[in-house]
Amino acid sequence: MQVEKKIQIPDTTPIAQEPQALVTYLKDLGEVLVRYTAKLADLLNKGIRITDNIDGVIQTITFNVANNEYEISHALKRIPNGFIILNKNKASDVYDSGTTWTTTSIYLKCDTAGAVIKLIVL
Repeated sequence: MQVEKKIQIPDTTPIAQEPQALVTYLKDLGEVLVRYTAKLADLLNKGIRITDNIDGVIQTITFNVANNEYEISHALKRIPNGFIILNKNKASDVYDSGTTWTTTSIYLKCDTAGAVIKLIVL
């Protein structure tokens, strides 16, 4: 969830022209602040997740064959900078296969057959 970096404050121009405009302005401002507070509370109450703060994609890959190249798709729309292993089911080493990464895929190998690896592509 994204919380706006700038609160959209209602236009103050009509306030100088008529007193009722001040009442309307304050009502509109109150509504904006309630919406903003609700979004912020929703974000904080659910906890801040990795994907809320990192431009990355979490993937789980099963490497059925050791030292075989696997193409891992991602939706970053850019060439990734790397990856971080979050979890693995057995002792193993995951490494770059040597194939050039693209805006849609990275290519990795794992030295252990049957390894299930959870990683974040950055």
